[in-house]
Amino acid sequence: MKISHREEAEVEEQLIRVLGEGHNQWTYRPDLKSEEDLWDNLRQKIISNNQAELNDSPLTDKEFETIKTELLLRTKTPFDAAKWLKGENGMARITIEREDSQLGSVSLILYSNQDIGGGISTYEVVHQIAKRGRNIEARDRRFDVTLLINGLPIVQIELKQVTAKDGVYQAFNQIKKYAEEGIFRNNIFSTLQLFVVSNEQTTRYFANALPKDSKAVENAKVEQVTDANGLAAVKVTFDSGILFQTNKFNLNANAKNDLAKFSQVLKNNTDCQVDIQGYTDNTGNDGINLPLSENRAKSVYNYLTSCGVAASQFKNVSGFGSTNPVADNSTAAGRQANRRVEVYLYASQAMVNAANNGTLQ
Repeated sequence: MKISHREEAEVEEQLIRVLGEGHNQWTYRPDLKSEEDLWDNLRQKIISNNQAELNDSPLTDKEFETIKTELLLRTKTPFDAAKWLKGENGMARITIEREDSQLGSVSLILYSNQDIGGGISTYEVVHQIAKRGRNIEARDRRFDVTLLINGLPIVQIELKQVTAKDGVYQAFNQIKKYAEEGIFRNNIFSTLQLFVVSNEQTTRYFANALPKDSKAVENAKVEQVTDANGLAAVKVTFDSGILFQTNKFNLNANAKNDLAKFSQVLKNNTDCQVDIQGYTDNTGNDGINLPLSENRAKSVYNYLTSCGVAASQFKNVSGFGSTNPVADNSTAAGRQANRRVEVYLYASQAMVNAANNGTLQ
């Protein structure tokens, strides 16, 4: 059967239809077209979900501006946003003083993890939201499809035609560019937790940006990369290199120093999962190199857990022998560089589930 290739607009329309079909609960909101519209929609959600707390005294413009300010303070980074969305007892709240002093203060629910698929939670789809550039030189942007939970943007989907060359990677790079431009910062999109990229045939998802402390990792280079499965990851490369002597898997003092500092980043970002990969040079055979490389990865795992990092944060601890060399094995320096451990960070499944709320099929 011949498959007809569709324009991106048709792909968006089909996705929106699917999200609203059957047991899916996403309601299409074609009336929301701008960031201002999203703020107005959020205001209505807050009022609707907090009628008892507001006690028939609607939010004033000044009170809503206070809510906006408080929301942006709590969502300066994606991980700050994730922690706030998790909330206390499953409720993400903002407390404000009422403009009428006789009304006192009020604690308002903006997001509930207790009402997945029901309760006060609402699920809405918007597309082609116009986002102004951050300055006069910056281009305006339009986002393909955004999923809102209780009026808060949680999932951003970028789509490409199946015929587009490297379409999934185009979409990934587009989101990365937006992030570098600060498009998702200090505005209503700062609550975004999950990105999805697709060209109909291939779909990938990844968490929003880097852990909040990753750029502060001492003695390390942090970069966002795409792994062999097409998933976005954060690769951490330490100045010490976490390198090993021939046929050894014990950590040297410099590596332990770097890992001790890194452990604090992991403990501050428990929604991260860690992938540790051990490698060898090409001397010896697989019977020697595979277990040796695994032992090198385990050395890093054991040291990080001894520093207080939870074992549940580790996604994989694996050895890959002499595969994937980063340097020339024909030289002593190259072989030294290849006797290494690499560390990658990923979004945890818990974060994905919280962002997705179990309704995205």
